[in-house]
Amino acid sequence: MSVTSRSATARKQAIARRIPDPTQILRASLCTRFTQCGKPGCKCMRGEKHGPSHYVSVSLAAGKTRQLYVRAADVDTVRRWIDNYHAMWQAMEELSSINFEILRTLHPDRRSRPVPRRTRGGR
Repeated sequence: MSVTSRSATARKQAIARRIPDPTQILRASLCTRFTQCGKPGCKCMRGEKHGPSHYVSVSLAAGKTRQLYVRAADVDTVRRWIDNYHAMWQAMEELSSINFEILRTLHPDRRSRPVPRRTRGGR
């Protein structure tokens, strides 16, 4: 094993140790809302809105978005799951980048080139 591949392996192992438990992730956004009920004598009509209310928003296939109310007691857990998702995604990007560099060292005679874009009309 070359020094470069040992170094890459060590970097990959360090990244892998940072990956959060995959059972504790959520691909979503946490939203906080303050609302007005519209009753004439209510405090919200004087600017003191009701809330905060917390919701998770998830984009599904076919462009559909779902929202779900999150109890105040669950907000910290939901934040941790969302943070874990982002940490996992970042780790996967780093691992992919290292693996790409490993491939480049395995085939130094081949250069990575951008794929030419096709224009309208197939030319």
